[in-house]
Amino acid sequence: MLTELMRIKGSSPFLAGNEVSIADLYLAPLFAYIALTPHLEEFAGLPGVGE
Repeated sequence: MLTELMRIKGSSPFLAGNEVSIADLYLAPLFAYIALTPHLEEFAGLPGVGE
C-alpha cells in the first residue's frame, strides 16, 4: 500500500500536491503507528517513505 501511495505522490512533497491536504492528515496516524513498531526500518526503506 505504501509503495503505491508513494508512486501516486510522485515528486510532490505531499500526496495531493504542494500543500498539506486531508489525504496527508488521514495517513498521519498510520505513520505515527509505524514509527512505534520494530519494523520502522523496513517501512522507511521503501522508496519515497523515508523522505
